[in-house]
Amino acid sequence: MQDLGDDRIVDVLVANGFDEHDARYAVEHLHDASDNLIVGAWNTQRLRKLESVLNTLHAAATLSPNYGIINRVETLSRHEFLEHYYSANMPVILTGIMRHWKALRYWTPEYLKSKFGEVLVEVMMGRSGDRDYEVNMQAHKVMMSFGEFVDKVFSGQNTNDYYMTGNNHFLMNKAIQGLLEDIEAWPECLNPEVPGHTFFWFGPRGTITQPHHDELNILMTQVLGRKSIRLVSPAQTPLLYNNLGVYSDVDWDNPDFERYPRFKRVKSIEVVLAPGEALFIPVGWWHHVRALDPSLTISFSNFVFPNQYPYKEPEIRDHM
Repeated sequence: MQDLGDDRIVDVLVANGFDEHDARYAVEHLHDASDNLIVGAWNTQRLRKLESVLNTLHAAATLSPNYGIINRVETLSRHEFLEHYYSANMPVILTGIMRHWKALRYWTPEYLKSKFGEVLVEVMMGRSGDRDYEVNMQAHKVMMSFGEFVDKVFSGQNTNDYYMTGNNHFLMNKAIQGLLEDIEAWPECLNPEVPGHTFFWFGPRGTITQPHHDELNILMTQVLGRKSIRLVSPAQTPLLYNNLGVYSDVDWDNPDFERYPRFKRVKSIEVVLAPGEALFIPVGWWHHVRALDPSLTISFSNFVFPNQYPYKEPEIRDHM
């Protein structure tokens, strides 16, 4: 169905443990199952039509002289944000909406430890030894004191081995609710209810968020340190080998072009987010995030606009 050719299909079967003679016999008699092939080919053709539409939209977008440029603005009205970015599915960096945050002044290591150092929190540990640490997140959850984790973050290490991510639900902990007094949801475009819609990302220099897309719109606000973010538009999804959930199979830092040849055609946009800046990541936009310093980020999903979208995600990895 994917026009791989009989020899390639045999190679795939053998690589997955089948006897070569049995594999070749099965491929030679594959066409006996004609009804299954017809249905499969029909679905494959429909998928290719959708991929061709995305490829065409992306090709058209690259004709713009502003392609690859993310606007940086101080702030936006609700109408401007909705019209030019939220409904247009376009990223933007906002440089002025955090200027009144106490967190930008107060959240030093000493402050965080003195206020909440004894609180037990959940963190992700042992990520370096697991290629799929995001997919296997449940296996990496460990409890420790917040003060101990603060010390690890500012120990000077450049590592992705430990990280407090949004999936650790730190801001849902009643013992640290005082932290919420130091931040201010952007009232122009965010609803005031914060718990459950706001996520805390805290880790040392070198922490990575694997390439993925979210199923809703996100506002990413940077409190401490800098983050490097690579963005890829949803129109390029066919090039990213999305074979499981919301993740790309490709290691964007060291892509294997022999295994993932379509990735050569990806055009990414790279930005650095500094303390006091906010990045709007529209629904479906792929992103890869790396901390350039010990870093603390808060992301919001509680927009005043509709922010729920039905997604059908793949669940089987491509071993070809």
